[in-house]
Amino acid sequence: MEWTKVFGKIKEKHWLGFVVIIAAILRLWQLDRVPASMFGDELDVGYQAFSILKTGRDYYGNFMPLHFHSLAEWRTPLYLYTTVPFVAIFGISPWGVRLPAALFGIFSIIAMFYLVREISKNGKLALWTSFVMAISPWHIQYSRAGFEVTQLLFFLILGIYLFFKALGRPNLLWVSVVSLLLAPWTYSTAKVFVPLLMLFLFVLYYKDIFKMPKKSILVALLAAVVVGGPMAWDVLFGGGAQRFGYIGVFSNPVTEHEVGVGRLNDAKMRGEKGIGISPKFVDRVMHNKYNFWLENIVITQQRQILYFPDWGALENTPICYTWVTTDIRPIKHCK
Repeated sequence: MEWTKVFGKIKEKHWLGFVVIIAAILRLWQLDRVPASMFGDELDVGYQAFSILKTGRDYYGNFMPLHFHSLAEWRTPLYLYTTVPFVAIFGISPWGVRLPAALFGIFSIIAMFYLVREISKNGKLALWTSFVMAISPWHIQYSRAGFEVTQLLFFLILGIYLFFKALGRPNLLWVSVVSLLLAPWTYSTAKVFVPLLMLFLFVLYYKDIFKMPKKSILVALLAAVVVGGPMAWDVLFGGGAQRFGYIGVFSNPVTEHEVGVGRLNDAKMRGEKGIGISPKFVDRVMHNKYNFWLENIVITQQRQILYFPDWGALENTPICYTWVTTDIRPIKHCK
């Protein structure tokens, strides 16, 4: 009972500080050693940031690009530009490449606290939400590597929080718009769902928005044009659309090969041999580009529902779990 009184006297901001300290330890402890080494995308970020630092161009020679031309794709620019000062301090190293992701991971936990408190008006619920996020294996993993995900999540959460604040303080509307539209500058998939999210918020709250002063609405629209306009132009007419062609199911370059291999395997199972085997009708029905696309879409959905982290990235981290829907179990082979 005495402990309950003691905990009850601790202020909300102190509890939040405690959560942030836990989050920082889990994301910053031995960041240069866990994961064990930088993978290809991290090295790409480091070299792009170093090239911008020294020449103002990416390593293909494009001056201050809106999308970075990397070896295999075009990459959104915000995380790479954010990494430049860290690479200037730490060099092309794990600290230089990973520290921005770790910091944005910590910032997103703070932003989540304020968002939940703003929506629910419940400080305890907000604290528990931020605490669960702080110890989430998914969030820890992406905060400890040079991924853009934590930066995307931060701007997304911050933008939604500022939108709800703007319903009472219209002068914050443009800040909310800027934060939400920075998300597509961070990660390509945000180019699809952020405009839909903004449309959804507008449909739900258009009456409250139209009650705001016209000046606040016009400033928000101007901010949308300034921040979102260049990205929209580059997606439509520049390298920004290449990412979707690279990851899209319908533009998968191995489609024809995989369909052919499936038909050939069926022919071999029937005992057919030789060169130039013609597929039967049933082969064409079972193995074609439409079935291949459908199979890949189903597999993608399964991966979203049943999420398995990268064991190599999580091994030796402060927390090492499997996460299958709501079932969390320790991994036996984790050290």
